[in-house]
Amino acid sequence: MSCFSELLYGTYLDGELPFEERRAVETHLGDCPRCQALVESLRAENRFLLAALEEPEEVVTPAPTRPLDLVWTAVAALAAPAGLQVAANWVSGVGVPSGMEWLNPMSLSGQMNLLFGTLFYLVREGATMLVSSLTAVSILVVGLLIVGAGVLLVRRRPTALAVLVTLAVMLGLAQPGAALERRKANNVIIGQNETLDDTLVAFGETVTVDGTITGNLIAFAKRIVINGTVKGDVISFAERVEMGGRVEGNVMSASQFLTVRGQVMQSLHGFANTMEVTPESRVAGDSILFVNVGQLNGTVGRDLVLMSTMTDLRGSVGRNVLAGVDRLTLLSSARVGGDVKVYCKKKGALHVDPGATVVGKTETVVAKPKENRFTNPNSTARRRWASASPL
Repeated sequence: MSCFSELLYGTYLDGELPFEERRAVETHLGDCPRCQALVESLRAENRFLLAALEEPEEVVTPAPTRPLDLVWTAVAALAAPAGLQVAANWVSGVGVPSGMEWLNPMSLSGQMNLLFGTLFYLVREGATMLVSSLTAVSILVVGLLIVGAGVLLVRRRPTALAVLVTLAVMLGLAQPGAALERRKANNVIIGQNETLDDTLVAFGETVTVDGTITGNLIAFAKRIVINGTVKGDVISFAERVEMGGRVEGNVMSASQFLTVRGQVMQSLHGFANTMEVTPESRVAGDSILFVNVGQLNGTVGRDLVLMSTMTDLRGSVGRNVLAGVDRLTLLSSARVGGDVKVYCKKKGALHVDPGATVVGKTETVVAKPKENRFTNPNSTARRRWASASPL
């Protein structure tokens, strides 16, 4: 019998396991010295934390708050779970009811829901300010480069003069709006018989492209629908993206729901909570996908790189599949022209139906359980914590 996870042992110590699971854990502990040592270390950690938490807390008067910029608020919201995860490893021992798993910031689903919620708040409320902020950052970077080149020039470094001349030429040739059209409305529509010869930057509740855009499409909307042709790249931020037309460049999409029914002549970079790729779709280049739940039924011309909680692959991949998943299923209609390599937390994450075709080899790499550095008596973090504790 394989060993249980550290999370399950933590739940066991908290007395929250059902009777059948508790009996299975106790049976396994009777035969596995390694797990016995792990459970003892977790029990010692719990005693240590309980003793530390009994100390009276220092009363701190909160400092007056001030309004934060929308972008910085989003950055803080996205960075907080990752930073707290390192400092709160012991929380992984606390069980979360299955019905509330989407709220758990320590799970992939919880983190992705938090990320998408923040992202689409920005799309709805702060798209214009986000573009202005990016412009300001770009100007700041160019200014710093000019200052740095000037300092080098003062020090008589000949390359600095070339840098200054290059930057001056770049700034001099920059012509705002010469090949860029901005449209902001409740419904932005490129009609079926309309051809837009510029790059389009669109803001609206819905952005619909039934005609042709000869440049790029950059869209911020609640819903984006592409039924026509975009000859350049597509960069989209929306709650829902539906791509049923033809994109001759690359596609970079961040959305809650992403549906691909059309043709992408270069590469697809998709970041979505739920993604569906229909059988008639085709991506000529690579597909790099970060999805919570995915249904991939179309054709990928080259490699598929996938980060996902759960994805079903029914379509065709021309070369290799590299995935970090909780579960990846290759159904009977799937075909992979190269290798399939899966990184996962536990065995059984990769399932290949008998009818599926993998030309190369199939490999599953199971991550080793991370050692809790607060329970290891030889770890630096444990020694620092113990020396700082009044106990």
